[in-house]
Amino acid sequence: MKTAKILIAFLIPVLFIGCCIQEGKLGEPEIRGISHEWGEITTSTSEIISRIDVYNPNPVSLPLKDILTEIYMNNIKMGEGSALKAEIKANS
Repeated sequence: MKTAKILIAFLIPVLFIGCCIQEGKLGEPEIRGISHEWGEITTSTSEIISRIDVYNPNPVSLPLKDILTEIYMNNIKMGEGSALKAEIKANS
């Protein structure tokens, strides 16, 4: 009888957590804000610093391998940028 109580006490949380994870499906990250500001400006270059706030509803971090961006103004390509490895932290 004692073994059955321990087994039930262990299985209920495991089943609950398993149901919460939604059978291995991950939620879609959500962009919550985008902002830009001027960085260093010289006679030959203008730096634009962009920040994108992303919400990750998942219980695991999401790795980003490469981030590539292109900047257009009035359908004219003005520049490009990139970032190497990054990650979107879990539940943030």
